[in-house]
Amino acid sequence: MTQITSNIVQSLTSFFTKDARHFQLVFLSSFALYGMLVLDWINEWPKYLGILGGGLVIHSLLVLMNRQRWNGLKSTMITCLGLCLLLHTTHWWVGALAILLAVASKQLLRWDGRHFFNPANFGLLIVILLSQEGWVSPGQWGNQWVMVCFFTVCALMVLMKVGRLDTSFGFLATFAGLTFIRKCHYLNWSFDVFIHQMSSGSLLLFTFFMITDPKTTPFHPTVRWIWAAAIGVISFILTEFFYVKAAPIWVLLFAAPTVPLLNRLVPHNPFEWSSTQIAKT
Repeated sequence: MTQITSNIVQSLTSFFTKDARHFQLVFLSSFALYGMLVLDWINEWPKYLGILGGGLVIHSLLVLMNRQRWNGLKSTMITCLGLCLLLHTTHWWVGALAILLAVASKQLLRWDGRHFFNPANFGLLIVILLSQEGWVSPGQWGNQWVMVCFFTVCALMVLMKVGRLDTSFGFLATFAGLTFIRKCHYLNWSFDVFIHQMSSGSLLLFTFFMITDPKTTPFHPTVRWIWAAAIGVISFILTEFFYVKAAPIWVLLFAAPTVPLLNRLVPHNPFEWSSTQIAKT
């Protein structure tokens, strides 16, 4: 009996750890539950219904049309959870439209057979522009250190699995470094102001789960770091001098089309969702 139990546990562990998307699903689901149970997001259930229900229906239709496999549902649900955490709206149809746009961008906007827009990023911003009924609310997460630490630890586990720590730190080191210099040295504001800004939930989500999407970032490590740092510089300028809310999320939308060009100019092994490729990337 003990041997059978051990074999089952070993098989489940092997299945879970071989695909980084399993980690993303667990962690993003944990953040969503934290929001609903601790931060009182429960009244946004129409949004969750529209996004998650819409994602399941759309993916099922793609499977029936032979344009997708059921295994791809993991990626679709990751996109759904990202939208649940970042999109703020009181209308279910806005959530449904966001996931429709996200999946459409992945299926239709492609270069060399690969999508280049981050699906959650594209669906989030385009639905905000089209509907005027949604927005990104950095303050909805609060700034609780327990959440920040848990968030960071979980994110690092995922990034180590997919090999995208360089992207996350390239962006964060640049954006946080410039912000620190301006806030604490040039403007002589207290360090607490800087910490408050850096511990925003939407910024953490962007840093560790959106800009680090291995499918939509440059393949070459050096190019990827420079690309992420450039997004950090532009985001800093838009945030500090033009007062653009959620600036990094907007910058990523316009930076995404440069990725295919960078991959063409500096070729490198493409990323695939498999344990073998993850180890190489």
